[in-house]
Amino acid sequence: MNKIQAMELASGLTRLITGMEDELLQNIAAYLLAGKVDSSTSKWKIRKLAELGKLHQKNIETITSYAKEQRELAELTVKLAAVDAMQDTERGFRKAVIAGLVTDAADGTMDSTMNAIIGTLMKQAKNDLNIVNTTMLYKARDAAGKAVRDAAQLANKQEFVDMLNKAAGQVVTNTETMTAAVSKCLKDMANKGIPAFVDRGGREWSPEAYVGLCVRQTAMNTGTTALFERMKDYHTHFIEISSHLGARPKCSRDQGRIFDLDNTSGYIEDGHGNIVAYSPWSSSSYGQPDGILGINCKHSAFPFTPGSSLQTYFPYDQEENDKRYKEIQKQRELERNVRAAKRECAMLKNGDPEEFKKASVRLKERTAQLKQYCSEHDLTYMNERTSVLGYGHSEASRVTAAYRKALKEEQEKLRQIELDKSKKDAIMDLKPGMTTTTAGGREVTVVKSSSIHGEPNSITQTVNSRGGVNRNYYGDNGDQILQVSNNDHGHKSESGFGKHGEHAHTYYYDENGNLKHGDARDLTDNERKENADIL
Repeated sequence: MNKIQAMELASGLTRLITGMEDELLQNIAAYLLAGKVDSSTSKWKIRKLAELGKLHQKNIETITSYAKEQRELAELTVKLAAVDAMQDTERGFRKAVIAGLVTDAADGTMDSTMNAIIGTLMKQAKNDLNIVNTTMLYKARDAAGKAVRDAAQLANKQEFVDMLNKAAGQVVTNTETMTAAVSKCLKDMANKGIPAFVDRGGREWSPEAYVGLCVRQTAMNTGTTALFERMKDYHTHFIEISSHLGARPKCSRDQGRIFDLDNTSGYIEDGHGNIVAYSPWSSSSYGQPDGILGINCKHSAFPFTPGSSLQTYFPYDQEENDKRYKEIQKQRELERNVRAAKRECAMLKNGDPEEFKKASVRLKERTAQLKQYCSEHDLTYMNERTSVLGYGHSEASRVTAAYRKALKEEQEKLRQIELDKSKKDAIMDLKPGMTTTTAGGREVTVVKSSSIHGEPNSITQTVNSRGGVNRNYYGDNGDQILQVSNNDHGHKSESGFGKHGEHAHTYYYDENGNLKHGDARDLTDNERKENADIL
């Protein structure tokens, strides 16, 4: 049995575990989004942490509901692996019997020894699942607690609040800030998922990666054991190990060699009459995690009959298999990206509409990328591989609607940018001495340079040497009272104002009666309306 066959056998149980992960994530999302968002982040944080016990109980119920089906599917996977391995070898053995190369054997049914071996492998698979369920239960609780603390901390960060204010073009409320912080934490959680295993090095394994590895290895071990047991029935004990470029160090010493399962060494003839050496199976790296037929090993073992190698009956194109395996692995990566986006949409469906819209765009883009890859590499796009619990027809319709809305808004933004560019180009092209009008209808005179004194109740306009336009307002006595700028002129201190750094300066008299240029500030609603033509 090769890795691709094992991967296909493992896919059912892997999808079941990722479905459980989806439900746990949605439990956390419902927990974070439930109830009123207090104006005080500290109160919200205290309340949510106090509710962690209820979420933990809900997650116990979720995992329990999956446990029986996990056990049944694990048993079925192990049995199928054994049956597949025996059927694969049986065809070759029957041909060898007809050719008189090996003696006939008993029926191809599993005897008590084989059943005992399969029983042991089933027990190991169930133990692995128990570890996964326990790890995910407590990691889900930890992830929820961390999300609460992170969201509260983020909502109190001034940089985060400033970013929201700039994006909204106005000051956002505490409730809006808290909602945005929760949405960001949910997005991060949807992408990271819930770990299923933590190894000795502290690395956290995703459910798909760890369960896939365990079930694949169990399936491959089952296949190897079934092969070896069936070889005993046919009284043959030589095997040949496949070979390929880029093998691991221990595997590279064993690949392409003939071994004797009875642990003797010597020489035998192959199908062409050539003398070939064989070594004891005990001298190989078999049984070591990184050894031949070990964890993630790409090699296969084939029965070898002296005088006519049975490998003839079991063709194995390693190069083609490796190439296809890599293509399938890339497909799985793209499928994981789609599932993460679907999870995010499912978790945000009752949350912030703007964040849901962004997630919808990501989902559509990732789905298109996956479908294109499948088409280019002659792979089958299977919708069930990207299915997410809680993401059904209703959610898909909402995603499509949100995506179309986002596209329409983006197109409108691009159109507006072009209009603004044309308008700003026209403004920048105005020469000194020419006149224009504000959006409010007041006359503006274009000048080469401004002064703090001008015509009473007039407005002048200049082009700033560092970019943008300044409008200068003068009062009844001809002294400047206000300056409005449509960008930040490259000044970092002014870049936080408005959407594009637009800001205003109020002029005032100091204690000595001198006219002074005030600090930059946000435009008032009236100032923004009056100067909308340059903003």
